[in-house]
Amino acid sequence: MKRYKLIAVLLVVALVATILAACAVTEQPQLTVKVNGKEVKANGTVYAVELDSDVTKAVIEATTTVGEIKGSGTFDIKEGVNEFVLTLKANDTETKYTVKVTRKAVEKPVDVTLAEVKVGEATLVLSEGKYATTVDYEVNKIAVTAKATDSAATVEGAGEKSLNVGKNEVTLTVKNGTETQNYTVEITREAAVLTLAEVKIGETAITADDNGVYNHTVANNVSSVTIAATATKSYATVEGAGEKTLNIGENTFTLTVKVDDNTKQQYTVKVVREAADLTLKEVKIGDEVLTAQDRTYTCNVANEVTQVTISAVANNTAATVDGVGTKENLAVGENRFEVTVSVGEEQAKYTIIVNRAKSSVKTIAKITVDGVDATYDQAAKTYTATVGKFTAKVDIALTSSVSSYQTDEPIGTLAEGENQFVITVTAEDGTTETYSLLLNVVLPMFNVSYGGNIEGAVANEDYTYKYGDKQVINIVLAAPYTQSYQKLAVTYKVGDGEAKSVTLDDNYGFEVSAAEAIGNIAVDVKGIEINTYTITYHRGGETTTEKVEYGKDAQNAAITPNTETKEVLDGYTYMHDEKWVTQDGGMIVASLTNITADADVYYKDEVLVRSEVAYYAPMGGAVTYYTIKQMNSYVAGLENGDVVFKVLIKSVATDGSSEEEGKTSFVIYGTAVWNPANEMGVSVMASELNKWFMVKASASDKKVTVYRPDGTVATEKTFEAYAADTISLAIHADAAVAAINPVLPELCTVTYLDETGGQLHVEKIIKGTAASYVYEKDAIDLDGEYKQVFTSKWLTEKNGTDIADLSNVQSNVTVYLGLNSYVYKHYEPTECPDYTKVLATNKYISSNAEVVRFKIRVLSSTNTEYPSVVVYPSTLWSDAAYAEAVSLYVGDIFGQWFTVEINQTNKTLTLYKPDGTVKETKTVTDFALSNITLWMNSHSFDIAADVENVEFYDTDKTTLLYSGLVSTDGGFVYTSATDSEGYTKTVDTWLPLDGTASKMYAAKATYSKTTTNPKLYNFVTLSELNKYVVANENGVAMFKVKFTFSEWTSFKLFETKQSTTETMQIGLDVGWSGMWFTFELDTTNKTLKMTQPDGTNKAYDITSTDVLGYAFMRVGEKTFDIEVENL
Repeated sequence: MKRYKLIAVLLVVALVATILAACAVTEQPQLTVKVNGKEVKANGTVYAVELDSDVTKAVIEATTTVGEIKGSGTFDIKEGVNEFVLTLKANDTETKYTVKVTRKAVEKPVDVTLAEVKVGEATLVLSEGKYATTVDYEVNKIAVTAKATDSAATVEGAGEKSLNVGKNEVTLTVKNGTETQNYTVEITREAAVLTLAEVKIGETAITADDNGVYNHTVANNVSSVTIAATATKSYATVEGAGEKTLNIGENTFTLTVKVDDNTKQQYTVKVVREAADLTLKEVKIGDEVLTAQDRTYTCNVANEVTQVTISAVANNTAATVDGVGTKENLAVGENRFEVTVSVGEEQAKYTIIVNRAKSSVKTIAKITVDGVDATYDQAAKTYTATVGKFTAKVDIALTSSVSSYQTDEPIGTLAEGENQFVITVTAEDGTTETYSLLLNVVLPMFNVSYGGNIEGAVANEDYTYKYGDKQVINIVLAAPYTQSYQKLAVTYKVGDGEAKSVTLDDNYGFEVSAAEAIGNIAVDVKGIEINTYTITYHRGGETTTEKVEYGKDAQNAAITPNTETKEVLDGYTYMHDEKWVTQDGGMIVASLTNITADADVYYKDEVLVRSEVAYYAPMGGAVTYYTIKQMNSYVAGLENGDVVFKVLIKSVATDGSSEEEGKTSFVIYGTAVWNPANEMGVSVMASELNKWFMVKASASDKKVTVYRPDGTVATEKTFEAYAADTISLAIHADAAVAAINPVLPELCTVTYLDETGGQLHVEKIIKGTAASYVYEKDAIDLDGEYKQVFTSKWLTEKNGTDIADLSNVQSNVTVYLGLNSYVYKHYEPTECPDYTKVLATNKYISSNAEVVRFKIRVLSSTNTEYPSVVVYPSTLWSDAAYAEAVSLYVGDIFGQWFTVEINQTNKTLTLYKPDGTVKETKTVTDFALSNITLWMNSHSFDIAADVENVEFYDTDKTTLLYSGLVSTDGGFVYTSATDSEGYTKTVDTWLPLDGTASKMYAAKATYSKTTTNPKLYNFVTLSELNKYVVANENGVAMFKVKFTFSEWTSFKLFETKQSTTETMQIGLDVGWSGMWFTFELDTTNKTLKMTQPDGTNKAYDITSTDVLGYAFMRVGEKTFDIEVENL
């Protein structure tokens, strides 16, 4: 029985398997196609059907047992074959089917009609049983074309047809099979047109009168015309046109329009030529229009008019007018002229009468006295002239040649002073006018002038004297020629007379008598030579001399420069100041230019060590000055306590001080602090710029003497107090200070190199003193808010750490530059409210360093009572937090940096004073770097972080991840952009690359990835969440998980996606959103440890060693994001 039951069970199983297998077979579609309700059978993929000719639409219906078919619808169909497409989509396959619908053609009767008849280009319409048209006369042949309506029909009788004037008939026959039909085409040719379209005489078109005659009138000056005529029709010609000669009066011409000798028409043209016009339109003399009386024109003109211009215009523009133009030399009285108007042979004469009046001119043109025009006063009618003698030649010229004059008395010998005469002038018409002539006799002044054989040698000035005065003349020579008085040869001449020699008296003078003193006297002096002088040079016990002309420069005064050089400090110049002085060892500099006397000069040589001094503002607000020792360290007191140095001013005042134009000044002070008793100013002229002034301060009597560049005393004063180390100088422009014959100490050279070994500077200093060179690098503006500032230090080795001691240099030394830098950001009051987080004040402050440092510099404060800085360990007030704050009073350290140090390991705050000493240190109970804040609301301040330029490379040591400024505190964290798989790379541990701190490489990297809203109850493996989670060499995989959510939810962790039991399930409180869970998966010891955000640990036993196979599952209904980071 059990056996049969087993068999039965097996049969059932087999039957179920067969049914399931059958169900697995794919079902094929079955199509049904209907056209106009009738099913159509398929031939492959084509469905064909034929419809009657009167059926115009096809209704296609298609259905399928499987899938979907498109293409059904109602369609218009034409005669013949119409094709339509059906598209079947079934079992993931698309198949095309064609429906062919053939519409039968309609049977038609035999057609013998004409579809078109054309005569030429004109299409005719059948009317009243025929086709009719009319053509112009000029058409004697024309083409007749016809087309039957039925393309199977033929047309006979068409072609080119000759036309007679009148009606012409053409028969067209249409044949279509056995059917025939005739059609008549009637063509009427019009008669010839013999009219004129246009008649023109010249450019004027004329029309015919009622009698058909063309009439036209032309002016007399037209002797011929051109007749042009155009027939209305182009097939007609015109005879009788062309150029025609005209007689005075009527002229008749005939025009003939013809087509042939038998077809023509004549037309008459009459042209009338007018008679000539010989009248005058206008006659003018000048601008005056004259009026005729019996063809005579009369004009009266004044006496002064001696010529007129006659102009005349004829009414006939074709006429010529003769006898016009300018008529000169008019006689007094009547002057007759004849004007003739001519047209061809015709003439007309006209008379012009011009009457010229007698002259009334009684004026004088001019009066000349001894060839010079007299001055005329029109109001007084008086001519005035001045003469220099008692006789004068007077010429009187009258304006009119027909007038005359006479004087009241003859003009003879004149008296000195005024001489008056009356002149009466009579005109041609008898009228008179009187004038006065005033002759003023003034005796002349004459010049006395001097000349010599050397220009400018005679010092006498030219002067004037009155006619007849005796002259006493003394010769005076200019200073350069005074040695020539005993050798002079002097001559003189008066006017154009002969030159006379003279003998000079003891005063080197002579006389010219009154009788001779009647003209300009010219004195000529010869025998003049320039003075010469002797210059005697004294140098080194030797004496030489030189002859020099007056005013010339000594030629032997040039001194060959002493080129000796010695090593001096940087910024100083060793030089010799060589000159000639007027006394041996004296101060006055000898002038060897523009020599005017004999002179003895002595050579003087001083060694100078020169320093350049730029204009400076007095120290300490105009009460303290730089000492001479500060300006030039080589200036030292002599054994007797005297101080001697030189000052050179380079330009006029550059400090804006009030100075007289062309001047500047400097001031000597006995001490570095101002005291009027110890003050002495020295003016410097523009000519004394860039020349040495010498200052000598005597210790015995406290007298300070300043010598000008030429050695003369500029000023001196006895000071109340002065010392060699305190005597100081105030200047208003750039200057130089020189020590005179100083002792030169032993020097050392300090060579300064940059970080690469390149030379920055070389400095010479006195052995045993401190080096002074300071390297400065310009600050850099960073992105508008931050500024990077550099500080330098000198190291004993390149890239070393030991600071070089340059305070007491004993030998030549080379040092290397080390640069530190910090970046600061500036805040004004209220820009940084109280409780502002430290990390928000400067982005260069490291948040990841173990010890975080930053600097603060308060510049000013609106808190005038107790300005201070507070570093506060919280964002909210509490007594406990304030007790753990550090603070510093800054009222007396404005502008000075002080440092704040935050130790994240020890949880301490330390505040350092500007001098580096610790102000205070506090331990913070509830420590969090992100909660450290500042109280700075009242201050204008800067906050800075020390930075350095570092290059950070990936673990391969070649891929550059970041290059730029980072905090010197360390803690730099690199975070990459999210890649295409959603991973973000983070590096926070670095090692030096190539042994230098400026290049680092990643010691390890972590990768994080966020998965958004995994499906509810779906497995998400670690390989999907973060493929970088792997076990280390000890078999331990470390990773962190962060869930982000808004309401309570939970998750489970399974060993595999196939697990049916979770390893853990954790509920997620809202407070844990965005916080990390840390997992330690130990595949060796088969344990899993989880640390929750609150620090509590949970431990679990595991069996799987496939780290990436572990899977998370979202269990709670609420969505969340999950972020996994490998460790």
